[in-house]
Amino acid sequence: MQKKCKYCGKEFDATKSKRLYCSDKCKKSRWREKDKKRKYGVHMENPNAAVVDIAVKARAAGMTYGQYVAKMGGTDRA
Repeated sequence: MQKKCKYCGKEFDATKSKRLYCSDKCKKSRWREKDKKRKYGVHMENPNAAVVDIAVKARAAGMTYGQYVAKMGGTDRA
């Protein structure tokens, strides 16, 4: 049975119907990727965006970042 590898996309001859990867290398590589995502979560492109957004709101309200966060009780996180 011909199948397409879920990792590299290469066609391979599957000896079992449940087989998803063409080789152990692809299987382990995919597992490592999934494990990293599970372990470290989704990587944010700009992790400081929330802080910058709160700082802009604080300046618009005529306060510093610390004053604004304290007034909001630390719960208004973008």
